[in-house]
Amino acid sequence: MEKQEHTMTQSPETKVTPDPRTFLADFTFEEMDSDPYPRFKRMREECPIAYFEPYGQWFVSLWDDCFTLGKDTSMLASKITEQVFGPSILSADGSVHRDLHRAVDPPLRPRMVPNYTDAFIRPAVRRYLEALKPQGKADASLDLLEKVSVAIVGDVMGLTNVDDDRRQEWFHALAGSLADVFDDDDWKRRAQLTIEDSDEYFRNRIEELTAAPDDSLLSHMIHGDLAGRPPRTYDDLIGTLRVLITGGFQEPGHACAATLYGLLQNPEQMKAVKANPDELLAPALQEGLRWLPPLSQTEKITTKEITLHGMTFPAGTEFVLLIPSANYDESRFENPEQFNIFRTKKDNASFGFGLHHCSGHALARHLGAIVLQEVIEALPNLRLDPDREPVITGFMLRGVRELPVIWDV
Repeated sequence: MEKQEHTMTQSPETKVTPDPRTFLADFTFEEMDSDPYPRFKRMREECPIAYFEPYGQWFVSLWDDCFTLGKDTSMLASKITEQVFGPSILSADGSVHRDLHRAVDPPLRPRMVPNYTDAFIRPAVRRYLEALKPQGKADASLDLLEKVSVAIVGDVMGLTNVDDDRRQEWFHALAGSLADVFDDDDWKRRAQLTIEDSDEYFRNRIEELTAAPDDSLLSHMIHGDLAGRPPRTYDDLIGTLRVLITGGFQEPGHACAATLYGLLQNPEQMKAVKANPDELLAPALQEGLRWLPPLSQTEKITTKEITLHGMTFPAGTEFVLLIPSANYDESRFENPEQFNIFRTKKDNASFGFGLHHCSGHALARHLGAIVLQEVIEALPNLRLDPDREPVITGFMLRGVRELPVIWDV
């Protein structure tokens, strides 16, 4: 990742201890990948904004600061994701960003998403569950939740003639490259092969749908809300399609895995959800997303000088808004380390802020609630496998990578 140099000045009357320029000097990529939460807690308590030299950016840990910076429409989106995706809805601003949102948003609005329930979600979940039920054990993340998420989101997008294995490879390669804090050449090569494969597919598919539109998300991205302009092209959309492969494929599956893991660790909460799924599945998913958000950061660039915590930052300063830290801010969430579906309802930061709030949030929540209900009802006495530990890793894209479970056959 290219490092950018920025300076900061501190007001003479303000004393910040420890030094925010060096507070993260020993924050390693290994710590970021394995468990950054203790470090985030120290930041919130001791140094809410601190410079991370390898990125050339300032990390922001408190809810109020993340919310303020995230909602500030005068700031620009960071260009970090362009290194993997190219120009996209994540890195665009102004009229380009508005046009891409008009292309993506309408089919994913909350009132539209339930239309997919009967056609896509329940049949797909039940198909996977029927294959798994006789086994009595599985990795819930890899063998079920991720596969269901990739299959359903891919169908909603309109990815015809792309089987589940190919979709998963696209997701793993792009997500792995985006989250590759270790600068691994193998991930880069794998991502490049994936980009070549998926780009060829999308070039041909966009050509087909330009001539013969259908009711898929991809077709709407080509033809939707054009205001008299020609259909959007491959060059207009390819970066955003890579974003959808990565974030869109990831979020529902990882939200389900985090929620299921939390429920399995808290049997009384699982019992309550089983007894009243219509009322409690939605808050359970909301808590799963807060407790272990799929995306760990969003970035902003200042367009003018700003002051935070007695420090003045010039225009052009890049901030990383730490979503997991904002979601664990003790001033907003009581006992934030605990998974608790009964906590007072408050918005969390897991789908981002402001203009760059995730377009697929309604689909992720709706899909997740149906998937979890089907899983809980279909697998009797579902519980964590006592012989295998869950695996949670990742910084930019964090999740329950492995969730070994067993059930009664």
